[in-house]
Amino acid sequence: MLFLFFIITILGLSFSYNYVISIVLFTLIFLFFIFTKRKAAIKFLIVVTFLYAATSALSFYRVGPPDKNDFHGIVIEAKDNYFLLQERLNRYYVYDKDSKYEVGDVLSITANVSNIDSSGIESAFDFKDYLNKKGVIFSLSSPFIKVDFSSPLRVKEMKRNFLEKLPTSSRSIIKAILFSSIEEDETVSNISSLHLTRLLSSAGIYIALFYKIIVSLFSIFMKRKYAEVVGLVFVSIYNIFLFPKFAILRFLSMKIISYINSNFLNNKIGYLSRVAISGFSFILIDYHLTYQIGFILGYSFSIFNYFISITLSPYKKKKRLLLRYLLLFLFTIPIELYFYHEISLLGYLLAIILTPLFMLIALMGFISFIGIPLIPIMNNLVKILSRLTYYLSYINWTIYGPPYSSILLVMYYGIYILFLYNLEIKFIPIRKILFISQIFFICFTLLPLDTLLSSEVSFISVGQGDSTLIRKGSTTVLIDTGGLSYIDIAKESLIPYLKKKKIYDIDLVITTHDDYDHVGALTSLEENFRVKKYIKDYQYFPITINGIKFTNYNVYGNEYTEENDKSLVIGFNLFSTSFLIMGDAPTAIEKRIMNDHKNIPCDILKVGHHGSNTSSSEAFVKYLSPKTAIISCGINNKFKHPHKEVLNVLKRNKVEIRRTDLEGTITYLSYFAF
Repeated sequence: MLFLFFIITILGLSFSYNYVISIVLFTLIFLFFIFTKRKAAIKFLIVVTFLYAATSALSFYRVGPPDKNDFHGIVIEAKDNYFLLQERLNRYYVYDKDSKYEVGDVLSITANVSNIDSSGIESAFDFKDYLNKKGVIFSLSSPFIKVDFSSPLRVKEMKRNFLEKLPTSSRSIIKAILFSSIEEDETVSNISSLHLTRLLSSAGIYIALFYKIIVSLFSIFMKRKYAEVVGLVFVSIYNIFLFPKFAILRFLSMKIISYINSNFLNNKIGYLSRVAISGFSFILIDYHLTYQIGFILGYSFSIFNYFISITLSPYKKKKRLLLRYLLLFLFTIPIELYFYHEISLLGYLLAIILTPLFMLIALMGFISFIGIPLIPIMNNLVKILSRLTYYLSYINWTIYGPPYSSILLVMYYGIYILFLYNLEIKFIPIRKILFISQIFFICFTLLPLDTLLSSEVSFISVGQGDSTLIRKGSTTVLIDTGGLSYIDIAKESLIPYLKKKKIYDIDLVITTHDDYDHVGALTSLEENFRVKKYIKDYQYFPITINGIKFTNYNVYGNEYTEENDKSLVIGFNLFSTSFLIMGDAPTAIEKRIMNDHKNIPCDILKVGHHGSNTSSSEAFVKYLSPKTAIISCGINNKFKHPHKEVLNVLKRNKVEIRRTDLEGTITYLSYFAF
């Protein structure tokens, strides 16, 4: 009963973020109790309905912007370049390069308050959403900070001192395993490509190992129940260095509840009730935790793993191991798609094989961290891991696909739960149907059937830059790659986007000119994704690929030295719609194009130079007479693109204006029309 209340509470609190899953699951629970427990259902349903309604209403609660500039609060999360400040019920994000502040510091801050901006970059990590789900809505900018109380535990400094003693080759791995802080290097990149990142950041696995070793050692000298207390004390102290890592806090809470249950309550509390008590304790402290992926996955995996263990207990050992592997693999498929936009066919098997090596490295690292120097042994183990993952990355088989929508997620896990239930009751005919349904569901959502039957033009949101994907069936062309100095657009945006589109290679990359915001991501793209051909010179045009003819209208590039003057101006037609990509071509080039061409077909105009007033003259817009203008620019960019003059020109000529900084990626899609 307590466990069911816990599930209802989670559903209610998640309503504002994912109302589809929330309503569907609540309805299923409601119907289940109506049809299975009719006598006791009415009172119970009144209680759960009230609980669901109350928590759903709470999920919409948002604080308003404070009308002040002075803030006084405590640091509740501290990173290398920012920290989060709690002031009463409000939380604020404060950017602070090379931040020295620690959790527990009490600060007085004078600053301006503003909303947190999203990067708006396609497929990239949404930092705004991440903070919002922590209850952080506002940012304190240009802060003047005064320390009122400095926490005596300078955790970041202690971690930094320890890591500086390590060889550079193993530092990033140990930092990830011991402190759940991932820094990109070659080994980490290979581990990520194999979908083994969970073994880097799953601190709960390693804490469980440390706990078992400590309990086993101290059990030699004292009773086990006292050794367990020692283990909990050790883990609690170590948790300070990972705070607020939820996996560790959840492990601690479950162990404490289990300890009380076994030593004081005679094991009267069942596993699911213990899960519910642990979950409720966190919700009472901070209900925003329920929006975070660590909370959702942590408890979901624990619950499903419990049901899998019960379901498979009657089976013989070999069959039980095989079924367990299959069920856990099926369980992780939507998770893989959410994080990686692909499924690694070997990832789960490799995780099982390599887990002992990861755990041995974690153990050596932990022992070294508490003062017993085993760094040479640990470093050799990291070298072995680095070599293994390097070679394994060459045999990594993956299937691309988008994350499941809410409806597909409910359908997927609905079939999964029914299959699990039928394994328990051993009704073989239904079990076979459900298993086939699950496999068919996976194949249907991952096979590129929609890709083969459609064409599209997507103006990808790459911040202050340009990148346009043209796809006809399985043929793909990319015009410009974008490029930003602070993130790798290829890895963070383009490649994940292509994977979500089930695109396995690019037939042709064209860059309009050599400005970084148009070509900066090309090198990384070619290193990490298959690009069959690349062209940038005007003499290669016109070029036809799979029936799409690309024409360059700026044939004057060799007469100029400025990059924008040399920018290609590319026209093409797809699904009976004509597109014109202007690159950064200025008004002087527009004038020459008009003089040399009586007419250029243009239904959709990719506006030149991100909406700068150096392009898109009124004469040129009238000459083209497009229906729609696409402007690709970054949110609140320093160039103030698009300029008002350009927007006014487009409005006067009754051209529909669409912008990537406001809409994100803009896609025109057509099925069967090639």
